[in-house]
Amino acid sequence: MIVTLHEAECPGVSLQYVVIFMKQGKDWVLVRHRERSTWEFAGGHIEVGDIPGDLPHAICESM
Repeated sequence: MIVTLHEAECPGVSLQYVVIFMKQGKDWVLVRHRERSTWEFAGGHIEVGDIPGDLPHAICESM
């Protein structure tokens, strides 16, 4: 798996969520949202104490 992080370039703005776009070969990987029954890209809210560099790994593990 190749993970590429793109840093936010908005000084003074606090990020509130993360979205991960993943491909397996030519196909996009989607996850089913447990509350809406829809297929979406992986992501979630950033909680207090989360380390931004650890977020992609944590989300991939939770899928």
